[in-house]
Amino acid sequence: MDSLKHSSSLVFTNDRHLFPAYYTPNPLIAEKLHNQTPTPAFLQNLNVQLQNSISDEKLDVLQLTRLIGMSRSDLHRKLVRFTGMSTTEYIRHFRLRKAAELLFIQPDWSIYQVALEVGFGNQSYFSKRFKEVYGMPPMEWRAFAGNLEHM
Repeated sequence: MDSLKHSSSLVFTNDRHLFPAYYTPNPLIAEKLHNQTPTPAFLQNLNVQLQNSISDEKLDVLQLTRLIGMSRSDLHRKLVRFTGMSTTEYIRHFRLRKAAELLFIQPDWSIYQVALEVGFGNQSYFSKRFKEVYGMPPMEWRAFAGNLEHM
């Protein structure tokens, strides 16, 4: 049984090296990695559906499975295999990555506007989750990302 667990963890670990763009929270780096890494068709479809529904704060796993025509368990299994994330984590990660992009390309937008645009109805929850992923609050990220562009 232990050898089965070990071999399955190797499969997931190896897959993470195949799709590094999905593990990199920094959208500036992730975009470059994404362009260099082939994306499975199901992830492309999933990302299109997420992008189309990103501002809907009520978007959940059930709605997403309906949009992409896949069962909840199949979606979860594939996402864990390719990204190491559950469906809920992937949705949140996708939203936060788009928020990081918007903070950079829409400097006149308030943090609340960015949060709403990516489906977070509560600014403090958005800021908390953003800081968990990026290590700094959204306002600091905006300044940090702006400084990176000028380097």
